[in-house]
Amino acid sequence: MAREEQKTPWDRRFEKPCERYAQKLHFGSASRRADGNIEAQASNYRDRTLSGRVRREQTKELLNRLGVHTNYYIHYYGFSMHVDKLIREHDAKTLAYLVRMAIDRWLAMGLEKEILEAVCREVFGLEVSVDTE
Repeated sequence: MAREEQKTPWDRRFEKPCERYAQKLHFGSASRRADGNIEAQASNYRDRTLSGRVRREQTKELLNRLGVHTNYYIHYYGFSMHVDKLIREHDAKTLAYLVRMAIDRWLAMGLEKEILEAVCREVFGLEVSVDTE
């Protein structure tokens, strides 16, 4: 008898919102796509949620490795989510400029330039550098 793989609390926290979203689509309490393809819409939501989870884990591993205090994690997570959104919405030429602007913004909030650049480089594969004078 094969034993089912045990789900972690994170897996349950990931699956529940996806299930609720699919139910809302089915019952019409969430906005639907113009083409009405509920299955594809729910699948896209699940994929984006999983992608966000992976990016967050990558960011967390990087921050652990760099010795960042846990009090600052939320700020670096916010930066990571912002860069992820920029990647989805902009082409490469515009993206480089916008990521540099985002780094400037988070530097003004007191975060460290080297860590922000490391997030871009190691989590997203972006080579950006900001000159601070």
